[in-house]
Amino acid sequence: MAIVPPHLMDTCHFNGCKEKVRPGTRKCAFHRKKGICRIKDCRNQVYARSLCVRHGARKPCVHPGCEGFARYGGYCCKHGDKYSVKGCTEEGCSNKAHARQKCVRHGGGKKCKEEGCDSHARNGGLCSKHMGNASPETMVHGPSPTSIMSQRMVLQPLPLPHTPGRPSMTDICMVLSHSYGLPAPMNLAFNQQSSKLPSIKLSYEYKPYFVVNA
Repeated sequence: MAIVPPHLMDTCHFNGCKEKVRPGTRKCAFHRKKGICRIKDCRNQVYARSLCVRHGARKPCVHPGCEGFARYGGYCCKHGDKYSVKGCTEEGCSNKAHARQKCVRHGGGKKCKEEGCDSHARNGGLCSKHMGNASPETMVHGPSPTSIMSQRMVLQPLPLPHTPGRPSMTDICMVLSHSYGLPAPMNLAFNQQSSKLPSIKLSYEYKPYFVVNA
């Protein structure tokens, strides 16, 4: 079979591609930015160092008899660990190290923050024994914003100012301000006959402030 010179090829240089070449090149429009392996007559794409995988772009696994490619520490994904795990520095201990290069048994873990408890902390700084006495919200982050708001959103039953018909937005804002112990909102210069109600938003301290939609 006669070998066709590269400059006379009608189809793309790479294996399996039947697209027409671009003028003056050996590659089609799709493979125009792909490198060609520097080994003669090789039709594979470059992976690294101007070589394809087949011709040495990836190092082989150092495990005897393995034909896979090295990924972590010279080993393939089958024969090597992605992360090297250090062992406990205590003599004769084969457990995995945690804090201070020691396992939990030899002082590598955190102790329970409950006073007088020497057990290992499991979650939120508490051991398994004392975790049952704490609520899920307070174990890690303390009181949650939801619980804080549930307490603050209990409005005292204050009577609205005497107004004929439905209360105005001014009346509503004044009652909400009094319920939260905050000064009266300053942005009350709006049409008293407007049917829109004020919006209540929360600051970063979970304190309400008013946005009046006039």
